[in-house]
Amino acid sequence: MLEEELATILLMGRGQTEAALTAILDDAQVRMPLWYDAVYGAWSDGIAEVSPPMAELFLDLACDVLSVYSAWRGPFPSEDEKASMDFLSQLDLDMKAVSGLTPMHPAFRDHLQGRFEARAATRQYPVPLVEYLEVQVEDYASYGKDRIAALPLTTNLLFILVVWLEEVYFLGGR
Repeated sequence: MLEEELATILLMGRGQTEAALTAILDDAQVRMPLWYDAVYGAWSDGIAEVSPPMAELFLDLACDVLSVYSAWRGPFPSEDEKASMDFLSQLDLDMKAVSGLTPMHPAFRDHLQGRFEARAATRQYPVPLVEYLEVQVEDYASYGKDRIAALPLTTNLLFILVVWLEEVYFLGGR
């Protein structure tokens, strides 16, 4: 995905009617229930415990992500719940290895980082979308001290939701 393509899709998404956006959200809820429940449930609730305004931004940006993927990759595939749970377990370990914040044996860390990089090489992660999300979160957080505390959590969860959504599309053969 190119930056120009992202800008066009975001502009189109923002111009959609409420009914069209509701249809996208409803379709995501039916086809990707784990993803939808995590994003619109536990994850946004967790952010709200730190900063309610950042949770609202998270939900708005999650809707942007759904609009972008719907336009860019086509209709949402049906989520395989077991595959999603397995993926999230792997991603949790991979993120801990990549972050360097969790103590672990160097060989194990290298293995997990290698696995993360190998998976990334086979996916079409929309880097401009991830960069756009980071800029939006950092900009919004800069307007209030209460928001800054939720910045790392919000940014990380947005990254994870994009990576997870890409995995759902990959496993769905798209």
